[in-house]
Amino acid sequence: MNKLNKDQIISLLPHREPMLLIDELYNIKKLFSNFFNSISGLKIALTEHSFIIEIISGIFLIPFLIFVEIEIFLKILILVIYLLMLGFELINTVIEKLSDKI
Repeated sequence: MNKLNKDQIISLLPHREPMLLIDELYNIKKLFSNFFNSISGLKIALTEHSFIIEIISGIFLIPFLIFVEIEIFLKILILVIYLLMLGFELINTVIEKLSDKI
């Protein structure tokens, strides 16, 4: 069996520039790097007492929203507000960690 060289492999690919392939590979590496950084940040946030309390409250809130008889709009609104609260708590944690380093 003959081994293909780099130019032959590129010619088999559907009309893409070689640099685009390199850029795509770089973007995939960057995506994985960003994902692992996010997981690391969540691990740090889970050490915060207030964030843990908010997660536990969400464990009770979501089944409550499923079983309570209110309009779907209100259920969605409560869920969005809860998720915003979690997001602001993450921002607060970031600010606290940055201020600890100063």
